[in-house]
Amino acid sequence: MAMETRGDRSWLKAQLLEGQRDLLPPLLNASVTRITRNGMVIQGIELSSRVQGSIKARVSQHRQTWWIAVVTEDLLASYEDLDPLEELSERQGLPGGPTNLS
Repeated sequence: MAMETRGDRSWLKAQLLEGQRDLLPPLLNASVTRITRNGMVIQGIELSSRVQGSIKARVSQHRQTWWIAVVTEDLLASYEDLDPLEELSERQGLPGGPTNLS
């Protein structure tokens, strides 16, 4: 996470990089909402447009949540028979839980 400034506006930006390449679209107005011994949760806004790099392209905003897990033997044992995303959605009170996209 890093502070980004444009003009008189500033915000925190979260990125997952490989070298200089974004592996996921960056999150703007990012904040760490939870830290545990097994990882953390970062929430923010993803901006997307149909035409990359165009000034006149319509930009959509989407709330996103990243769950960053530090994979340890303890973490694997605690979730052996559970779906951690379903558990997280239940704790957050999200309706319907995760969607199976396969």
